[in-house]
Amino acid sequence: MRKLVWLLAILLTFGLIAHYFNDQTAIKNCLEQAGSFNYQTDFCSLKETYQGSDSFILNHLPFVLMWLIATVIAVMSVVMGIVKTPVEYEEFLKKKLNKDLLAETLGEKKRLLMIDNYDSFTYNLLQYFGEIGLELERQPKDGMYSLELIVKRNDEITLEQIAELDPDYLVISPGPCTPNESGISLEILKKYAGIKPILGVCLGHQAMAQVYGATIIRAEKVMHGKTSDIYHNGQGVFKDVPNPFKATRYHSLIIEQTSLPNEFEITAWTQDSVGNLEYIMGIQHKDLSMQGVQFHPESILSESGHQILRNFLSRTA
Repeated sequence: MRKLVWLLAILLTFGLIAHYFNDQTAIKNCLEQAGSFNYQTDFCSLKETYQGSDSFILNHLPFVLMWLIATVIAVMSVVMGIVKTPVEYEEFLKKKLNKDLLAETLGEKKRLLMIDNYDSFTYNLLQYFGEIGLELERQPKDGMYSLELIVKRNDEITLEQIAELDPDYLVISPGPCTPNESGISLEILKKYAGIKPILGVCLGHQAMAQVYGATIIRAEKVMHGKTSDIYHNGQGVFKDVPNPFKATRYHSLIIEQTSLPNEFEITAWTQDSVGNLEYIMGIQHKDLSMQGVQFHPESILSESGHQILRNFLSRTA
C-alpha cells in the first residue's frame, strides 16, 4: 500500500513538472507573438480576448490538489506510519496503543504478589513468572496480556497493605525455616483462602497444609539439590505435565501423610522401591484455589517448571 502511494506521488510530481514547463514554453511563444495565452484551452489568442487568471496553480487546481494529497499521504506514511498493511496494523496495536485499550481488546493485566521467606530461590521463581509474563505480552492467553510481579519479604508487609495491592495471585515462596517461622505467610493463607488463588512452594506448601491442621515432620532422607521422579494425577498445576517427570528437591521437612486434612487431596508424590507412595510432593484444596508443591519447579534441573507455573496462572487450572 505504501509503495503504491509513493509511486502515485512520484508520477504526479513528474506530470506536474512536465505540464508546467510545457505551459511556460507555450506562454513564451505566445507572448513573442504579442498574444494572450488561455490556460484552460492551451490556446494562444492574438486578439487578446482571454482575460482569465494567469496563475498556473489556479488554472490547474485539480491536478495540483491530486499531487498535494498524494505527496502528503506518502510522506506521512513514513513519518507517522499511517498507511499500513493489515500485518503492520496488528503490530501497531500491540506496540503503540495504551494499556487501557489493550486491556479492552486483549484481556486484563494481572498482579502477582510473592511472599519471600528469605530464600535464595525466590528470585529464580520470580524469573520464571517473569518469563511467562513476557510470553503473555507476545500472545495473550486466558484473558490476560500482562503480569505485574511484586515481591515482599515475610516481615515487611501487612494484611492491610496486601489488601491495598489487591493482587490477583499469591505465591508463598520456599524458605530455610519451618512454617512457624514464615512470618506473615500463615496469616495470608488463613485470610485469603478462597479469595485469591494461592500457590505454595516447598515451605509455602508445608505452611498451607499446617494452616489446615497437618503435621510437618522431619523426613527420613534429607533432599538438598537432588532430583526425583515425581508422579501426579494430572490435575491442577500438573495438567499437561509428563508423568512422571524429574524435579529438584531442597527440603528436610515433609507433610505427614496421615495428618493431611480431608480438605486436601494429594496431587503429586514420590514412590519407594516397590511403587508405594513415599512422600507427598503436591497438594490441592478440594474446593478452594489453593495448591502446593514440595519440589522446586524453578530449578534448572526440574522438568516442566514453566508449565506448572503457567497452569497456576491459568483460569482452567
